[in-house]
Amino acid sequence: MRDAIRRFGVLAAISVLFGAGIQVMMPSPAAASTTSICKSQPIPAGYVAVAEGSSLSCSGNFPNTWTITLPDKNGTAMCRFASPIPSSGRWVIVAENNSPLCPGSYPNVWEIKQAPVNAPIAVCKISPIPPAYVITAQGTSALCPGTFPNTWTIEGATGASITVCTVSTLRSFHVITAQGYSLSCPGSSPNTWTVQRPFSTGTTVACAVSPVPQYYVMVGTTHTTACVGSYPNAKLIQSA
Repeated sequence: MRDAIRRFGVLAAISVLFGAGIQVMMPSPAAASTTSICKSQPIPAGYVAVAEGSSLSCSGNFPNTWTITLPDKNGTAMCRFASPIPSSGRWVIVAENNSPLCPGSYPNVWEIKQAPVNAPIAVCKISPIPPAYVITAQGTSALCPGTFPNTWTIEGATGASITVCTVSTLRSFHVITAQGYSLSCPGSSPNTWTVQRPFSTGTTVACAVSPVPQYYVMVGTTHTTACVGSYPNAKLIQSA
């Protein structure tokens, strides 16, 4: 009987301690893809906040919690003022929106998704552009902020030949093999580049404005109607 009373006393003491303000541990993000954390805790890398809430288990004024989740590749509405867009992966902003679940003045939500690997996608111009992607056009969408045109069409760039807007960041292996003009790209002519990976054997004709990738060297100059400028307007490059 005395042992039972002693155990009851210990449990009662623990209950009093919790009632006195000890914070209850929230589920760890590793345990589930969607969970709630106290706002006093940093949002783990890869997670985004999708709502705020209130809990007596967390310190601070209400609302004092975040509902966080691993974003879905097909689309997630995240609180834009609560957490950054994940830096790893191919996350892009495709729209802005409003939600009473998120803090801040409207619009207070970013709609994000993963850019597809083998297909183009239209993203808001304020979106980060994944490193392996190039800009192929600009457009207009009422779902994105800013004055029109306010979207980029981006596409994953491999070594195959592709025409891109000159505002695009090229991949480290790209050479420019042609210059042109497109109403779909901003700026005056020439406002497009045709880019590709240089040939592994033999020579590749690249425009004079083209970078020379690492492990390649210029071995001469030439002229081509595919590039602009006076003679010589192109260079011959080959593997070092």
